[in-house]
Amino acid sequence: MEYENIASMNKALSRINGLYQKWCQSHTVNMYLLKVLYALYMEPDLQQKELSRNYQIPSQTVNNAIQNLKKSGYIELKQDEQDKRRKKISFTDTGMEYAKEVLAPMLELDQNIASRLGSEKFGQLTALLYAYGDALEQETA
Repeated sequence: MEYENIASMNKALSRINGLYQKWCQSHTVNMYLLKVLYALYMEPDLQQKELSRNYQIPSQTVNNAIQNLKKSGYIELKQDEQDKRRKKISFTDTGMEYAKEVLAPMLELDQNIASRLGSEKFGQLTALLYAYGDALEQETA
């Protein structure tokens, strides 16, 4: 493959990441906190380890975010009945309201972008990004 295409793809990914960071700054929310809230909101049964791996957030950063959310009364850690080593992370009522408040503008932004691209293109983009991520993971393992 031509280096030009690879450079262009990397530029596009960097731009997207930078634009999300800029959006976070303008909404006075930490990007890692936003990712943790998003992950817990969309996938309520995630463990900290899965959250770190699936969203590529350093495990210490995830742990810090979880501890801060717990101190603020936004989440609870409950022992899993079937696996005592596992702790379930769940929002308190206050935490769910907080997550909705913080996430609503970003979810609306993403919905607008998905609508602009159309269902077919958005599906293709998602599939290609997953394929690229899988290939990158295999090459870097």
